[in-house]
Amino acid sequence: MGITYSFWITLGIKILGSILKAVSPHIREAIEGVLRDLYEKAKATDNPMDDFLVSLIATLVGVKLEE
Repeated sequence: MGITYSFWITLGIKILGSILKAVSPHIREAIEGVLRDLYEKAKATDNPMDDFLVSLIATLVGVKLEE
């Protein structure tokens, strides 16, 4: 039995989340700001894949887009 895709996704989420927590607050805030701006732009389009992509990236790096 091989390693599943969910294993790699889970590992990626943990690694990216750890990296984001380790960077300086200034860089972390900038990344969060970029993702929130992208999310607002994605919501303004008719393409649901825009929303999905930005949400996926935010989830991978541990950024909450909406409170």
